[in-house]
Amino acid sequence: MGGNTDALLDSVLAGAKDGGASTEKIILNELNFRPCQECGGCDTTGECVIDDDMGPVYRLVARSDHIVLATPLFFRSVSAQVKMMIDRFHCRWIAANVLKKEPPKKGRKGVFVCAAADMKDDVCENAKRLAKIFFKTIGVDYFGQILCQGAENPGDAKKKNDIVARAFDMGRGLAGLKTG
Repeated sequence: MGGNTDALLDSVLAGAKDGGASTEKIILNELNFRPCQECGGCDTTGECVIDDDMGPVYRLVARSDHIVLATPLFFRSVSAQVKMMIDRFHCRWIAANVLKKEPPKKGRKGVFVCAAADMKDDVCENAKRLAKIFFKTIGVDYFGQILCQGAENPGDAKKKNDIVARAFDMGRGLAGLKTG
């Protein structure tokens, strides 16, 4: 909290608010939740049987018009907390693809935000690929990304005015999109 990824996420959310949207921020590190147990409990209902802090996350994601997924880069992928959350959405994949339950409302868009210390061109590709899979799983179309490379120290992202401005504009763009 308070790092480069958080600063970029806050800029996206500020843009969305400026565009008239209401926003809610979930900090996974503050939640008490377990990883997917691959127990099969969701196989007949599409609902996770684990009773923990993921319940409100499922409900918020289901009712949201758009989703912003933000993570710092760890070993060229998402943080452990984000990966654990994504894995827990396996139940939604079961609901949509196996049980053929009603899909979520149409027109929802997703934005991926990622801060990385590394400056290599492809450093965020694995994380971006995982974000796209997550968005597809929850019925959200990929709208774009805010990738900030070279953000090694706290506060580095805030110094990149062009990226901060793009993050704000991305949020405003999301706010202006209609869902079905």
